[in-house]
Amino acid sequence: MKKFLIFMTICCLFSCNTDLDDCCEEEIGDEIIDSNPANDPLSLGIINCSWDSGVSGSSIDYPLKTNYPAIYDLGRFMPTPRSQGEQGSCAAWATHFYLGTYLRNVATDSIIANESEIMSPAFSFNQLSSASSNCWGSTVNGNLDIMLQQGVLDIRTFPYDQTDCDRSPNESQRANIISPVISSYETIGPVNTSGVIGETEFIVKSALLDNRPVVISMKVDSAFGVARKDDVFYVNEVREDIFRGCHAMVIVGYNDDLNAFRLINSWGEYWANDGYIYVSYDFFKSSDMPEYKTGVTELTVAFTD
Repeated sequence: MKKFLIFMTICCLFSCNTDLDDCCEEEIGDEIIDSNPANDPLSLGIINCSWDSGVSGSSIDYPLKTNYPAIYDLGRFMPTPRSQGEQGSCAAWATHFYLGTYLRNVATDSIIANESEIMSPAFSFNQLSSASSNCWGSTVNGNLDIMLQQGVLDIRTFPYDQTDCDRSPNESQRANIISPVISSYETIGPVNTSGVIGETEFIVKSALLDNRPVVISMKVDSAFGVARKDDVFYVNEVREDIFRGCHAMVIVGYNDDLNAFRLINSWGEYWANDGYIYVSYDFFKSSDMPEYKTGVTELTVAFTD
């Protein structure tokens, strides 16, 4: 029987934009599997978030389905994962690069063929950074407000540069803005009712079955994405003692065989499972259930009608 030994290089990583200089590896027998072979900086970027931060609540009661297939996945409609690099722009990547690209290409029934069909995270992040004089973070809502009020802009017209958050789109670039993309967005949980955080597993599954990817903000630690289960990188806990900050990603699917949701991340296509990670359903249970794990702070969906 194979023995599993986890080696974790633990650094003092508490800010939303701190880089990981050393990646963690898992040794399986004689084979060492590195979750970050490209040595991506693994930057974060949700501002005003700490270990003690509460959950967002919900702005709507999302309608639940009655039947749930065992596996469902929207990942095939997403662009190939890329890296946010050293910039704390995860919320812009989750909303504009992933969700915006998904919504635009599903709306036009097109296959992503070139850079003009991929939306730029810099379009929203740079505007938010210029307004706040903060190049090291943003919020999911701030980036979605720009999508709602202005639209999206493709990455060929307005490229992303991890070293520059001061550029704003000029008049000729703005002529290529695509709008409208969304009609509204809503938070769908988690909700804290009298000290009990409500279950969100089937809310998220229902949104996915409506073909709505879910933008997630969650707490991460320095071991995030290191452990493996059933030959995939898998997250089943976030620890306070090695807490790094909060990070935005997109939930694109779920797999009941793995007891997990599948998330696309902005740490490059070589990180974890080709840029994706599985996150246990335990994070989406009610907090009065013994298997509940703390971590998820906000879940958001966008509407197009």
